[in-house]
Amino acid sequence: MILADFRTILSFAAKASDQQEPIALTGRHRQGTAFPIEMSIGQMRGTTPEAVHHACVIRDLTERRKTEALVRSEEHTSELQSRFGISY
Repeated sequence: MILADFRTILSFAAKASDQQEPIALTGRHRQGTAFPIEMSIGQMRGTTPEAVHHACVIRDLTERRKTEALVRSEEHTSELQSRFGISY
């Protein structure tokens, strides 16, 4: 399930183009825990000018966020080690 203001999603879809950046939203597992997601919407033209369709891709960002936090932590540790001459 995606938790987001439905108007936000619709306005994003209305402005969808190939160059648009993904938007960050919050998903919710069946157990009720929230998790970060990213949604991209692309516009596809049909055979007539009136035929416009949208494709939506939703990505779970949980692992990416964990990896980013680990990299930041390692960078911070490395900075402290070089500043104070500490090695492990």
